[in-house]
Amino acid sequence: MNIIQTENLTKQYGNTVAADQVSIHIRQGEIYGFPGLKGGGKKTIIRMLPGLIIKG
Repeated sequence: MNIIQTENLTKQYGNTVAADQVSIHIRQGEIYGFPGLKGGGKKTIIRMLPGLIIKG
């Protein structure tokens, strides 16, 4: 059972793409790392998961 799942999650601010077609499937009990460069969209994706930022 997936407790977190996204399919082709995308977020754009004007002409800047913060997240581009991100698909995540995390099952119950799994530990998931989220590495990446500064400004890579990690915080944007995390904020989109509970709906703090609207997809679009």
